[in-house]
Amino acid sequence: MIPSLHQAASPLAYHYYGGTWGYNATIWTYNNGADLLRIGFGAFDVVAGIGIGLAGSATGIGLPAGIALGTGLATIGIDQIITGIMNLGTGLRTGSAIEYVGSSAAYKLGFNEGTPEFIGGMLPGVLSIGIAATPWIVTRMTRGVGPGVGQLKRRATAP
Repeated sequence: MIPSLHQAASPLAYHYYGGTWGYNATIWTYNNGADLLRIGFGAFDVVAGIGIGLAGSATGIGLPAGIALGTGLATIGIDQIITGIMNLGTGLRTGSAIEYVGSSAAYKLGFNEGTPEFIGGMLPGVLSIGIAATPWIVTRMTRGVGPGVGQLKRRATAP
């Protein structure tokens, strides 16, 4: 008895790839691609967090707010990197600490089966986008101008 479709297809795929390393590399990428993406996006979050923290006063949100947002974004990135490396090393598929907090909170709020895991899985990405977009949103709100609006005001006031 073959317990999974993956095992049933393995001899066929091995023959298709000619018994070369291409088959093994394809399987490794298939099994670990999500963790590689987790590590890559985690590194992006760390770099973006450092950038927001250093450029807080230049973005218009102020230095303390920039440092707080940058630290939060970098923390999300570090959590994702650690989880991705642990998953690659052990071969297990576990969620990050932020995913665990999100799914636990959703479970305690009484969401149905499967929904807490979805909420926990989406939480790091939603937080990353929200934190990274905050300086842009704040600068647009405080200046009261959007792209191109400032030029229209100057033309309207010019004699």
